[in-house]
Amino acid sequence: MKNILTLRRVERVIEDTAKKFVIDGLEFEDLVQIGRIAVWNLLKKYDINETNVAEHTGIIRNSVKYALLNERTKSKAKKRIELTKAISLDEGIDEEDGDERTLQNFIASDEENGIDILEKHENDVERLKFLVRNSFAEKTVKSKRAVIFFLVKMLGLSEPEIPKRIKYETFLKLRISRWLWVFFNNSPFRALNLAYPGKFLPYEMSRIPKKQWDGLRGKKRAIKALKLALEKTGYAPEHFPKLLNYHFFEEFRLVTPLKNIFEYDRFSYLNATFPSRYHAWDLSFTQRGFFDSLDHLKDATKWLVRKKLGYDIDGLSVHEIWEKKIALKIGKEDFCQNGLRGVMAVYGSPEPVLRLTYPGKFLPWSFQRRDKWYGRSGKALAALATRWVVERYAKISPLSPKITFYFFVQNGLHGMITARSLGFNSSPKKAMRNAYPGLFH
Repeated sequence: MKNILTLRRVERVIEDTAKKFVIDGLEFEDLVQIGRIAVWNLLKKYDINETNVAEHTGIIRNSVKYALLNERTKSKAKKRIELTKAISLDEGIDEEDGDERTLQNFIASDEENGIDILEKHENDVERLKFLVRNSFAEKTVKSKRAVIFFLVKMLGLSEPEIPKRIKYETFLKLRISRWLWVFFNNSPFRALNLAYPGKFLPYEMSRIPKKQWDGLRGKKRAIKALKLALEKTGYAPEHFPKLLNYHFFEEFRLVTPLKNIFEYDRFSYLNATFPSRYHAWDLSFTQRGFFDSLDHLKDATKWLVRKKLGYDIDGLSVHEIWEKKIALKIGKEDFCQNGLRGVMAVYGSPEPVLRLTYPGKFLPWSFQRRDKWYGRSGKALAALATRWVVERYAKISPLSPKITFYFFVQNGLHGMITARSLGFNSSPKKAMRNAYPGLFH
């Protein structure tokens, strides 16, 4: 029932995407139904519901798009006629420079020999082999591209299918593997990259090229691959760190660079891709031992206090920090809700973390602790707190008539004056007698 309600929320997205497709034999409602099925599977896979569906609009739109692309490919395969009539050398090809050219433009002119190319090659396979021979003769980029462009057209591939369907076995079956070996060292990816510069990535191929992730160039490829993989998810950049679980690296075939280049350190990989944009604690979980480093601990705490909670502790005096009750306002939940659960797992409470990060900024009695006012040490601490509040914070005489129960409340010592363990019973005289035994009998 929940998935049905969520599906209704994105019905407009499904319909808008379906409007962009025309598939023979299918009505608009058929296209919408295909989109609904794709989205239904997506909702279950990623646990998308009504509360978070708005954050996943991009990936939902992409799932509908790819489902319809696959359906269109199936439709083309069913109605494909004999290859001899399927491809024309006069068919237009969009070049990356924006000019529309035909396959005929990529073939060397044989008019001086009186050869009619269309009559010479009776079917598409023979035409392909002709382009291969021409490529061997000319050895130009244009002639090599012609082979790939014609191969794509001949197989009737849509753009997403190209890297998956054109593999080494394709060249082998068509008996043009020697061409691939001579010009591209048996690498279909290099051949595709020549024809479609920067269009596809190695991890999109059916097989990732050998030594793809080796050396400095391999690291650059890995960084580019992660960036494009994250962008392809359809999520906004602020969600990228949360996506980087092991399943993500498996899905986009990036486990090898994660292991060999970054030693399974997901943040190092992310930071290399987007330098200084994210923090280690932005990930779904922080690497074990990260907060053992005092520098990491301080950086994370200052980020939380300044950026997320809005307290400029470095710029405040001890008096101002006490007056604003900042020590009491920063709780354990603030760390946990902002990706710093690991800090609390190590230190247990905000007090030791804040004292390490901001030495000298907090008073001995600033933080709430159950045992703070217990026993002799508790009474000694109460005496110290009372004298500081009277003499240094309020700057009045210990004998001033202003020192009432409300004086302690208004100056941050309500917990002390009312603590049963101290026995003051809300009496300012008892509290003052504890702090100044020589003045009060």
